[in-house]
Amino acid sequence: MFYMANKLGAWQIDGDEDQGRVSFKIFFPAGFDPEVAAIRVAGSFQPQISGLAAWDFAHGLPLTKDDSRPEGTFWTYTTPIPLTTDFYEYKYLVRFQDGTERIVSDPCTRYGGTENQNAAFVVGGSRPEDNIVHDLAGGRRHLRDLLIYEMNLDDFTAEIRGERAPLDAARDKLSYLSDLGFNAILCMPWTAWQNRDFDWGYAPFQYFAVEYRYANTFRQRAEKISWLKRLISACHDLGLHVIMDGVYNHVSMDFPYKFLYRQPENCPFAGTFGKTFPG
Repeated sequence: MFYMANKLGAWQIDGDEDQGRVSFKIFFPAGFDPEVAAIRVAGSFQPQISGLAAWDFAHGLPLTKDDSRPEGTFWTYTTPIPLTTDFYEYKYLVRFQDGTERIVSDPCTRYGGTENQNAAFVVGGSRPEDNIVHDLAGGRRHLRDLLIYEMNLDDFTAEIRGERAPLDAARDKLSYLSDLGFNAILCMPWTAWQNRDFDWGYAPFQYFAVEYRYANTFRQRAEKISWLKRLISACHDLGLHVIMDGVYNHVSMDFPYKFLYRQPENCPFAGTFGKTFPG
C-alpha cells in the first residue's frame, strides 16, 4: 500500500521504547494543484524541539517540498532531536500561494487526538516486533462457515474495562465468545471519529487512525495501536476471524484531505459531493 510504503502521516523513525525522532509527511498526487506555498507543523511536541509553547503555529516547524517523484509531491519534516516517550498531538498550518492560511489536521495520521480533530503520534512504548499479529489458528474459513458476533467495543467492555482501553479489555471476554460457538467477530469501525461525541464510526474522518476512545489508557499513553494488534492476535489464537465493519465510499464532511487544497473541490479525494464544499 502506497500509504504504508511511504510512511505518510507521522511516524517514529528511530530510537527505542524511551525516545525517538519523528518524521511528518504529506502527499499531493500529481495532476491536482493544491496551490500550497508552505506548510508548518505545530503541536504538543514543540517545547522539546524549539523551547516554544505547545501549539505555536507562528513558529511551527517548516516542511520541505519534494516534487522529484512522478507520483506527486511530498512535504516532509523530521525532528532534529529525539522526543521522549509519550502521546503527542499536532496539526498543520498551510499557507497557500494567495497568502491565505488554514489549520488542517493530518488525513494520514495513525492516531486520533483527544480533541479539536487533532492528529497524533506515539513515541516509545512497546516496539513493533513485540506486537506481531499471530496467524489465524486453523486457517481462514469460507464466509459461509462463519458464525459472527457483532461487537461494539464500547458496550462490549463497559462493565469490565475500568481505566483500560476498550481494545485491551475486549481480550478478557474472547474465550466466552469462543465457548458460545462463535468463530468470528465483526467489529464496528475502530477508525477515528470526527469529535469526542459518541459515533458509530460509519463516516470515516481519518481513514488510517485508530479511534482515541478505543485505544487510550492514561497509565500507558504510548500504547495505542499495540492494543489493536494484541486483540487481533488473541482472537486468532482462539480461531476467531476478525472483520472490521465500515463504509468507505464516503467520508465525514470534515475529512481533512480536501482542506489541504486552496480550493477543496480540486482535491482528488473529495468525490462528487465534495465539489460543493466551500474554499
